[in-house]
Amino acid sequence: MIRCSGCALFEDKCVCATLVRVEPSVSLILIRHYKERNRGSNTARILHASLPHATMFDYGSPDAHLPNLSSVDWTTAALVFPMFYNPDPTNPPVAVRDISSVQTLIMLDGSWKQTSRMLKRIPELIQLPRLEITPSSPPLPRIRHPYFQGGMCTMEAGIQALKPFMTEVQSQQLTQNYILWLDRVRQMSGLRTPLKPGESFKDARRAQDEFDARSS
Repeated sequence: MIRCSGCALFEDKCVCATLVRVEPSVSLILIRHYKERNRGSNTARILHASLPHATMFDYGSPDAHLPNLSSVDWTTAALVFPMFYNPDPTNPPVAVRDISSVQTLIMLDGSWKQTSRMLKRIPELIQLPRLEITPSSPPLPRIRHPYFQGGMCTMEAGIQALKPFMTEVQSQQLTQNYILWLDRVRQMSGLRTPLKPGESFKDARRAQDEFDARSS
């Protein structure tokens, strides 16, 4: 079957026309590792599609240049990235102190290995204050287990990072976009029931297999 070029779902499961467009009071720049571009499980594309004024760059392909960040006002920008990772011991990261001063959020998209390398190789980002975020409570269902405690996929992290810059209704709409897309992926994967809060596809697959084994 043919996949949609926007949401990467099969055309009969496409969510592009259903997504609610949300306009937070902050700009968002997504820098996605190029190997994520064609992955059906990539959530950055859904976050980008949900935010009409967001910008997304693909980074790292052999013929690609570094993202053009010349228009960014670095004095009002913040990076969404875990505080514990520090590629420059002489310049430890600092947390955003005044959320009202932030006008641009920058997020890196990819595996932990990919994003940590990207941070090392884009020197402007190392200097930025970081926005500390935690998973929602209860946690959202997820594509896969996080690499570390408190880890989130890009869409989860985007929802949490943008909360201070959206109304409660907008936050709920963005969350529903993620849940809608995730459930369509779930249907395509052959899982029969919606994922529970905090449950990954691997968890759900294991539970379904155990249920089937007991029922046979």
